[in-house]
Amino acid sequence: MSLINTKFVYTDLDDTIITSKKESKFLYKGQRYKDLFDVPAEVVEAFQKLIKKGIYTGIATGRDYRKVYPLLASTDMFNLPTITDDGACVFINNKCVKATFIDRSVINRFIKLAKKFKNISYTINTPYGVYVSKNKSWWTLQDEFINEKYPNEMFKLRYVDLSKVTNFYNDQITAMTISTKPIALKPLTQRETDFFIDLSNYGNVRVTKYKQDVVIRPNESKASGIFWVKNNFNNKITKDNTICFGDNHNDVDMFKWSNLSVAVNNAKDVYKSFAKYLADDCQNFGVAKFINQHLLED
Repeated sequence: MSLINTKFVYTDLDDTIITSKKESKFLYKGQRYKDLFDVPAEVVEAFQKLIKKGIYTGIATGRDYRKVYPLLASTDMFNLPTITDDGACVFINNKCVKATFIDRSVINRFIKLAKKFKNISYTINTPYGVYVSKNKSWWTLQDEFINEKYPNEMFKLRYVDLSKVTNFYNDQITAMTISTKPIALKPLTQRETDFFIDLSNYGNVRVTKYKQDVVIRPNESKASGIFWVKNNFNNKITKDNTICFGDNHNDVDMFKWSNLSVAVNNAKDVYKSFAKYLADDCQNFGVAKFINQHLLED
């Protein structure tokens, strides 16, 4: 399928258009954090030109909306609904118009584990804000930092102690992140970590283990988020006219769906193998180069 047919573009953020290779810019309570919204000017300009040309553009990310909103507020790069939490949520004009929640059975099991393992640190995403444990981790402190630097009354940060509750916020949870190495507390053993990985057996969820974290999400994907946008916002979106840029495992469903999918070169080979096209590294403004070469040149 030819790139000349492109009418829509959805892009991942981290290590697709925002590199993680830069030095950490901020120091907060002993932890260092990169600028989550540092999109290179070359990339911003490329997306602005796409919009001017009549091509619709949007974000499809694993981040929660609090970690996307400042970018939307400071640039005019995107004009499609924003897909967050790996497809669990879709936002239009700062309102959550679609949300898929983690099964109640998984939440109930997680609360039992929180009562058992008092040393865990966790972040809980909802469509209306983020809840963090009082036990600190790199992730919870990042949420505190974002809350202070980019205050947003619509999407507040709140504290919760799941060891003292029997249910949570009408069970409207779109993601849960458990840190296996909390700050100033005993790290979880592999056996203890396995209890959280095993949450996949308690409901229809996706569980991903990272170096220091376990992330639980509903069984959605960025591709299913795009399907929602197609069915509810713009039915002209098809796999033959929509470019999807990405770099990681959570972009594979988009790569498989789109006949115009593009992986940046810094992606692992196993993920690149699912994409139809290849762009230069994120650090080298690969997405901007691809757009300029294939979508903007007459």
